[in-house]
Amino acid sequence: MNQQYDYDTTGASAFTLIGDYQIQANAAAGGSFPGSGWVTLTSVSGNKKGAGMHVLDLTGYNWVRLLVTAGASNDAAGNIGTSLKEWQLFDASLGISDTWFFAGDSITSNAFGNNDADGIDVLMNARTGIVPGWYKGSHGGYKTDDYLVATAPGPTRLDDYLASYPGRYVAIALGTNDAAGQPNATTYDGNLRRMIDKILAAGKVPVIPKIIYSPYSGVGVNIPAFNLKVAQIWADYGSRIVKGPDLYQPFYDDYNGGPQTYWVGSDLLHPNAAGNSKIRELWANAMTALAPGGTSPTPTPTPAPTATPAPTATPAGASFTTSASVAPTSLTVGGSTNITVNVTSAAASTVLVDVGVYAPDGLTRLSQWWFDNQAFAAGQQRTYTMTWQAPTTAAAGTYKVTVGVFSPAWASLYTWDDRATFTVGSSGGPTPAPTATPAPPGPAAFSGLHVQGNLLVNASGQQVILHGVDRMGTEYRCSQDNGIFDGPSDQASIDAIKSWRANAVRVPLNEHCWLGIDDGAPSPQYIGENYRLAIEGFVDRLIASGVYVILDLHWSAAAGQTATDQDEMPNTSYSASFWSSVAARFQNRPQVIFDLFNEPIPNSNANDNTDAAAAASWQCWRDGSAGGTCTGTMAANAVGMQTLVTAVRGTGATNVIMLGGIQWANTLWSSSTRNFLTYKPSDPLNNIVASFHIYQNTWCNTVTCFNTEVTPIAAVVPVVAAEVGNTLCDATFMNTALNWLDSKQLGYLAWVWNTYGATNCANIMLVLDYTGTPSTYGLIYKNHLALLP
Repeated sequence: MNQQYDYDTTGASAFTLIGDYQIQANAAAGGSFPGSGWVTLTSVSGNKKGAGMHVLDLTGYNWVRLLVTAGASNDAAGNIGTSLKEWQLFDASLGISDTWFFAGDSITSNAFGNNDADGIDVLMNARTGIVPGWYKGSHGGYKTDDYLVATAPGPTRLDDYLASYPGRYVAIALGTNDAAGQPNATTYDGNLRRMIDKILAAGKVPVIPKIIYSPYSGVGVNIPAFNLKVAQIWADYGSRIVKGPDLYQPFYDDYNGGPQTYWVGSDLLHPNAAGNSKIRELWANAMTALAPGGTSPTPTPTPAPTATPAPTATPAGASFTTSASVAPTSLTVGGSTNITVNVTSAAASTVLVDVGVYAPDGLTRLSQWWFDNQAFAAGQQRTYTMTWQAPTTAAAGTYKVTVGVFSPAWASLYTWDDRATFTVGSSGGPTPAPTATPAPPGPAAFSGLHVQGNLLVNASGQQVILHGVDRMGTEYRCSQDNGIFDGPSDQASIDAIKSWRANAVRVPLNEHCWLGIDDGAPSPQYIGENYRLAIEGFVDRLIASGVYVILDLHWSAAAGQTATDQDEMPNTSYSASFWSSVAARFQNRPQVIFDLFNEPIPNSNANDNTDAAAAASWQCWRDGSAGGTCTGTMAANAVGMQTLVTAVRGTGATNVIMLGGIQWANTLWSSSTRNFLTYKPSDPLNNIVASFHIYQNTWCNTVTCFNTEVTPIAAVVPVVAAEVGNTLCDATFMNTALNWLDSKQLGYLAWVWNTYGATNCANIMLVLDYTGTPSTYGLIYKNHLALLP
């Protein structure tokens, strides 16, 4: 399409655009172009827009054409003809959920070209096998208020654009010109919220990215304040909008000492060709997660105030029984099957019912139906019916029907199960069930996590086993007034971690730095929102790279003390507030796990050799000082794990919660009555993972101990060894522990991805540099990961 999207309201000359046209179809057989029999499916006159989208029923037709009858010039002297840069036909037989409209400026227009070798079409087809329908509604020089200018036929330009767009996602890729032309972040915030509300009111899904970095004088200095408004909008609107890519941090890192590829162009405002390619890559990352079968639920688009409503509480005594049946259970391509779903609620409740059909790979969601705000009386059963047609491109094999029950707008998950299967065969007849033993499944697809029984699973119910590294630095650099990260946090450093076949990174946090508590640093620029934004950017880059993130409270301290080391227990002064803040920030990223406290040492690590000692330690661990059993240095100001779990859930966050046991997170089982399961905090979502740490100097560090103390816990809840390490470069010790974890299908992360003194085994550093060159100790772990299936 052209540089400008709307040539009617902008006043630009619209020569070469098509003005009057018809889209016609023909049922004639293939071969020669038919000279007659054309049927007009839609017609448009007076078009002045540079791009558009139509949804058409082509059932029974074999040909389709665009018949242009007039140009679109509003400058008759300059109208020298018409030009059509691109015309695409998409299969919408399964719906139009993967459709996009980009409201942007010249940066957007330049990045989204028509024939880029790494264009959105190419990237999305390579990643998902699907090419989404999309077009850009960009205008060079536009600010947010330009989209809110009143014009016919709608109250604003944006209303007009939304009325002519039949699709789902609307990306607002604006902000650079706002930062230059009206450097008032409050004005930008108000405009952006108005645009979001209009998009929601139109029944579409807003996608809001962070504004791209620019070093241009008078622009770049304003953008951080604007992006703070974006972050607040993400928090305020919650699941009603989709977080777009962070366009700021990668470009900032690149220009300020990163990979030195300089994606910013010579004018210091517009990206160059490499920068445009990077923009497409970042947007493709976001779009991939939302593609059919992707991880993000569909927000119910309803106009609402800017504050995020509290999620519906789980009804007292809530439990749901679901079932599904299909008829017929075997069909050929092009055939249809009827799906009947029954949902029964034990208690009076209002919920969302979600039904999906998945391809034989078990990952790709082909169709989705949802029914929001369904009111159930206690014991009431509701029935839902739908029809699914196998497209002509459908693969032969077994398909599944899933049924999920959530609180309204997907705020909380109550139940999610596979409830029926059916087979699709070739046109010659149903495909018989295979008799050969299937190959072992590959790694589970990257998506949001939740607990299912004693397994950690993704959005499709596949087990996810974490294999990763701990990345220290963010717990101490800020408190030392020496930055935020120890080493790079850019994409290249993430790629290096992934090159070891890691799928998870644990990021330790500093309580005071996150909350903005100044511990006396002479220049506290590394705390508060600056710290939070840095962590958030790193987390988003990890997620965009397909890496799960564990955020752990590592360094903390009560009021009047400095958070310059790890404490024995979380404190009553700040720890609950810390987790309320972190959970609110990351509640819409289900790929993030919250590890509530690094290594609990209740009662100053009193032994658990007697029942009384074990009971006191475990109760202090769960209930804190309020439970009356805490002793030692934090006898009066320890907060328990139950309080922290409650703080997280109080924000509406449904993320998986990780809890380390007592005695530096090495003990999960003191006895059959004093253990993690007995004292596990109450979680309304039952979304808790147990964590333990393994080193050669910890109490439980042998296979015999693992079998006695870890196996009983792993039979009930997921278990992850969040830290595994050895100060002696002892390959036998490391591989024995890791092999045992592998045999039980338990996840683990090695301490630590850092370079300080890496040539000395005692420092347990995995790498010599941040390109991933392993130390002697690191090579043991890297070689082990390389041998995994």
